[in-house]
Amino acid sequence: MEKKRVSGPKYTYLIGELHGLIRELQYGAESCLPTERELCERYGVSRVTVRRALEELEKAGEIYRIQGKGGFIRRDQIQQSLNYLTSFSQDMEARHMKGSSQVLAVETVLASARVAERLQVAEGSPVLLLKRLRLADKVPVAIETCYLEYSIGCVAKEYISDDASLYEIMYQKCGTKPMSAEQNIKVGLLQSWEKSLLGEGVPTHALCITRQSRDQNGRIVEYTESKYRGDNYSYRINISVE
Repeated sequence: MEKKRVSGPKYTYLIGELHGLIRELQYGAESCLPTERELCERYGVSRVTVRRALEELEKAGEIYRIQGKGGFIRRDQIQQSLNYLTSFSQDMEARHMKGSSQVLAVETVLASARVAERLQVAEGSPVLLLKRLRLADKVPVAIETCYLEYSIGCVAKEYISDDASLYEIMYQKCGTKPMSAEQNIKVGLLQSWEKSLLGEGVPTHALCITRQSRDQNGRIVEYTESKYRGDNYSYRINISVE
């Protein structure tokens, strides 16, 4: 293929070409850029030029690089408001994105001391565990582990499937609905199996979120632990001066 004639520094030409590639990857499942060697061959430039272009894109916040693995695009972050209690499905719908889920596990387990305290049940009592992989436009963004109080969980278990809304199941089949919640957010590490589920190039750190949800009667019906990719998920809260 005939190389393009370019004026000015070659790395600025390459940055322009890579912008187009980044736009293509932005909306696909793959986030990894071609290797430096592949970029050299594709665009007919030297490795020095490739590295300079990647450095500039990293400074601009358009990509990030992991030593030994290569460059990855920074996807547009999904923002969630902390002012309202919403489901993942509602969050995605509000952003004109298609939210989906893959059920990783659904089973009855005995409540550990931590889970028992959060659900306000006796330690060792049965609770329903629901673990799901959450996706936005088919891109994995979070791993969610939900525990349900057993009187609700034993009913909901029969209707849980990929892409089903848990809150809708709780309302339609159990006559209850989370109306308020206490949520805590901190930064934590992803385990190796979690990184493999969330995809190539996922950062080591994640947003770790816990949520205790209460129904219309003030009873705690749900306790959830979630890990969100820190590179494409953020939270927003509105604050006003008294």
